[in-house]
Parts: sequence; C-alpha cells; structure tokens
Amino acid sequence: MPVVRLDVADPQYRTDPYPIFARMRAEAPVCEIAVGRLMRFWAVTRYDDVVSLLKDERVTKNFRQVRRLDTRIMHLFGPLNAHMLNADPPDHTRLRGLVMKGFTASYVDELRPRIEEVAEELLDKALRRRDGTFQLVRDFAAPLPITIITDVLGVPVEDRDRFQRWTDRLAAFDGIVSVLRAIPSGWALMRYFKRLVREHREGRFTLSHARTGTRPDLLTALVAAEESGDKLSPDELLAMSGLLLLAGYETTISLISNGTLALLDHPEQMEQLRANPSLMPRAIEEFLRYDGPIVWGTPRWTTEPITIGGVNIPAHSPLAIGLGSANRDPAHFPDPDKLDVARTPNRHLAFGLGIHFCLGANLARLESEIAFTALLRHCPHMRLAVPRSDLRWKRSIPLRGLAELPIAV
Repeated sequence: MPVVRLDVADPQYRTDPYPIFARMRAEAPVCEIAVGRLMRFWAVTRYDDVVSLLKDERVTKNFRQVRRLDTRIMHLFGPLNAHMLNADPPDHTRLRGLVMKGFTASYVDELRPRIEEVAEELLDKALRRRDGTFQLVRDFAAPLPITIITDVLGVPVEDRDRFQRWTDRLAAFDGIVSVLRAIPSGWALMRYFKRLVREHREGRFTLSHARTGTRPDLLTALVAAEESGDKLSPDELLAMSGLLLLAGYETTISLISNGTLALLDHPEQMEQLRANPSLMPRAIEEFLRYDGPIVWGTPRWTTEPITIGGVNIPAHSPLAIGLGSANRDPAHFPDPDKLDVARTPNRHLAFGLGIHFCLGANLARLESEIAFTALLRHCPHMRLAVPRSDLRWKRSIPLRGLAELPIAV
C-alpha cells in the first residue's frame, strides 16, 4: 500500500482540499498518509467506511492505551488531556453525563436572547467603518462564540482576550512542531483554570446569572457536580473546562466564516436563503456538510487489527477519520460539490457519530442560525473585499477555517 504524503502547508490543499479527497476516495480510500517526516496515520475517506469506524468498538480514543511518539507527546499537556474526547466507556459515559445537561436543546434555547444581543452589537460596531468594509472573522465570527462560551462557562469578561490567544495557538495543529509550540499555551490555560476553580471552591467567585439565563454558569455546576455519588476529579475538571472552551469557540468561528464564503461563492443560494428565511435550518446543515470546520476527526487508535475497505490496518495504528471527505461522497450526496441550502435529506457527519457526537451541536446550530440571519439582514449586498485568491486559511490538520474574511457591504 503506497503512502500518500499530505502537505497541509500546500496552498492548494489549504485553499481547497476537496479535489484531493475525491482522488483519495477513488484511488486509495483506505491508505497511509504522511504528515511531515514523523507523523503517519491510516486515513479513511469514504462515507460508509467512516461511519463503520466511528461505531467500531475496536477503536479507542484513550491515547494512554497506545505507546507511540504521537501519544507520548500528548502526555506533555498533562491534566488538560483528561477529558471525555480522550476517554472510552465507562469513563466517557460518566464525564459526558456530568456536562450534557448544560447543552440540552432547552437550556441552549435560553441563550437565544443573549446570542441575538451580542450578534447585533458586533455587527453594529463593524458596520460603523466609513470605508464600507469589515473583517468578518475578527469583527464577528470570532467574538460571537468566544463571548457566549465564556458566558456559559463563567469566565470573567476581562479574561476573554487571553482565552482567545491560548485557544488560537492550541488549534494551530499541523505537525509535531506546532504541538510543541502549543504546550506553553496549554499550561497557561491549565494554570488559569486551576485558579478559577480554586476561587469557586473557596466561595470567592461570583458571576451574575443574567448572561446565562436562569441557571448558574457551567463551571460553577461542574465544581459542584455530583451524580450517583460520582464526581469529577481535579484533573478531569481542568480538562473538561479547557475542552469546552476550545470546542465551543474555534469550530463555530469556522462554521460562520466558511458558510459566509460559500454564500459569497454562490450568490444565487444567498438570494434564495434571503428570500426564504425558513430555509435557514437546512442551510446550516448544508454549510456543515459542504465546508465544515472539521475535516479530520479527533484522534483514534485501533486496539486490534481491523480490516476495512479490504485493507488490513494493524493494531495500535493512529486513524485519520475523513469527515470532510465523507461529506462530499457522491455515494450519499447527489451533486456533492454543489452548495444547496434546501438540501434534504442531509445526513452529514460534521458533528461526528455515535457516543462521541458533538456535545455542543445545539449551541453551534443556534449561534450560526442567529449569525447568518443577522448578516443577511444587515448586509444584503455583501461581497468579498479582496480577490478570492488572496484569502488566507488557518494552518491546521483537523480544522478548516479562514484566518480572515474581508467583506464589503
């Protein structure tokens, strides 16, 4: 089996990886990919194979079960890795159960007025520029989710800028060097949450509940969490806080910015959505499918040899689950490279599948629905303010998102 070398720094891949994914599905749907000189993964790119692996109990997310260079590096992040994305049942079941009440559809809907308020404030400020342009990522797509997730977690307003810097560095993963560079940010984040948790435990922290609906913030709830006599350990509490911050922020930025670019590339779809706002829920699902924020799933390893797609994958092999490729598989999506805001059915895999289905899916959907509704209302004639070829994309293996998106209104 030949090794496919995937250069995530290649401008062609970063700008549009989907033709590359199409060739992989056709010619090597299960193959080894090399990222840099030291990292290799078994990549799976067809929809049916991806679904099979996401449900396979012979696949683990607990990196502590596997002895490899990549898993040894993960240990350098210390307690920050003790979260549910790196756990299998029964630990995963317990950890997810302790936080899922904070992301139910009913609780998330309580946040709607606050999200609408923030979206309006951000756009009002952005549109005051005299030159008729604004930077969508910096001025809107990034501050909206960071404001909401820090509200939900119970992080003081004055600390948001620091959180944004730390999470940006932690998300910039394109090889071992970038992982090593992110370690100081990981430890800074851990020290911060240690202090914040200590203040909660000692009763020295107070935060108005007005911004998070009628319930206390999630960090307060986690500190006091007890279900069936089981509590979060100190390490698990730190890791869960960091995970919820990162996952609730970085991916939503890309959902909003990638979706906006998709509409700018397909003005007839933007006009259809503007003329028929009831299509917005379908449009959000299509943005997730067409150019979602996660192209490769979070790390997994085989616990024993697995045969998939006629290819034998050895035990203890790292897996690259091609969510972005699966969402463009023509075997499941007619005209997969076409944006269709009215597409139905749309069984995309942007939020994953099975026990690790994204906990924050309800929040991401609501934030993006409000964001796009506000954008289309305030910016009915928006267009790119720079040539399409000048757009910069973030340098990341698992994540796909724009570094900036200049808009003219």
